[in-house]
Amino acid sequence: MAINVHSDYAKGKGYFLEFYSVIWGRTVKFPAMLTKIENNYTPNWSSTTVFGRQDPIVTFSNTSRKISAGFSVAASDVGQAQFNLEDLNRLIQYLYPAFKNSGISNSISASPLFKIKFANLIYDSSAGNPDGTASDSGLVCAIDSFNHDFKTDGTYNWYDAPNLAVPMAFNIDFSAYVIHTHALGKIDSDAFGNEQKLNGSYPYGTGVEEVGPGVPGVTGDGFEWGPIVFPRDGDSDPPTSPGGEDAITGGGTFGPGHYPAR
Repeated sequence: MAINVHSDYAKGKGYFLEFYSVIWGRTVKFPAMLTKIENNYTPNWSSTTVFGRQDPIVTFSNTSRKISAGFSVAASDVGQAQFNLEDLNRLIQYLYPAFKNSGISNSISASPLFKIKFANLIYDSSAGNPDGTASDSGLVCAIDSFNHDFKTDGTYNWYDAPNLAVPMAFNIDFSAYVIHTHALGKIDSDAFGNEQKLNGSYPYGTGVEEVGPGVPGVTGDGFEWGPIVFPRDGDSDPPTSPGGEDAITGGGTFGPGHYPAR
């Protein structure tokens, strides 16, 4: 039995890019050899120019978020290549909406929303579980662009048979609008600097647990490095660690630590 290095590595690390179709209630996931992952946050303002005033009057609308990602899917044998191609077919079909047949014509009954997940970098922080699956911890997204390509320049192998050509690898690029399912921003009306905390796990999980001062809080498995303590707001001291400076600059084994409450 052939060994698929990419799939085995992804399984060991949980590095799958998962797409859960809200309409179909099914998941397609690929071993993720990421070529890019970008997040664009756009604070949207409207401006009005008033006669005699040098600066416009600006009114805030919202902050939108858009994800762009690219990855390669490779196979080490023909069976895996066919399986990958079938998953690509399924994902493309999930891009279409659900329709309701009214007897005369079809009308859209549900939009093709996804829950998308990749480890701690694309996930729903309100679920609080970067280790979960796309169905329970995925980020709700509306894909607005999806592209893939089969390389024909000789850089990838193909399996060919009469009337059958199966690429051993292909690339996927997509972008999607994020639809957050939890509140963002400062909710109360008190002055800034009160006891309300920022969410240390939004938008990316850090492997760090926020706890009170002096209380060790370490999350994750297989780490050997002690907790790193970040200064409180207003402090000028650099981060320190029980492991010393080397544990921060590369001499130690990097791992999660904890923040003092802030």
